[in-house]
Amino acid sequence: MAATCLPGRPPERATADLNDGIQYSLLQTVVEACQKKRQCKFQTSPKTFGGDPCPGVRKYVEVAYKCRPYEFRSKVACENDVVPLKCNPNSRIAVYSASYGRTEYESIQCPQPQGVPEETCLVSYATETVMNICHGKRRCTLSADPATFGNPCKPESRMYLKVVYTCGKYLALKVKFPSVSRSSK
Repeated sequence: MAATCLPGRPPERATADLNDGIQYSLLQTVVEACQKKRQCKFQTSPKTFGGDPCPGVRKYVEVAYKCRPYEFRSKVACENDVVPLKCNPNSRIAVYSASYGRTEYESIQCPQPQGVPEETCLVSYATETVMNICHGKRRCTLSADPATFGNPCKPESRMYLKVVYTCGKYLALKVKFPSVSRSSK
């Protein structure tokens, strides 16, 4: 388990080529220190990771992580109804999943009209649509309608929108969509 210092660069621009063993060791250190914890710290030193491949060169470890929320909220709106999503002033909506259409075994809240058989028919892009509308905002209102989500089912079927989300700290959300601002949209 060794890294090699890549030659031919001035010391301030030197990089190390980390082999799989060191990368795994880094991952293990982070997992052991941080998994299932609300916050964590870990020591980074050459000794921890099998030695110093480039003596005299300043080093750092960059860690990207995503915390799993403790609580999810689920909202359902029948076809042509609206569903409001909202978080407290210091939090923003983080969309986990969304579905629009029907599923045979999850349609108790929005039953089919009399005589219409159950069916499973879902759009594949519901989560992306809801994220574009709501992700990163403090509150938003969604319309469970074919104009927003399309019409994956037979015309006589009653569709519904199901959204699973959580409220997270604004700074913890990765702003994928540049139009999201810190205001209380």
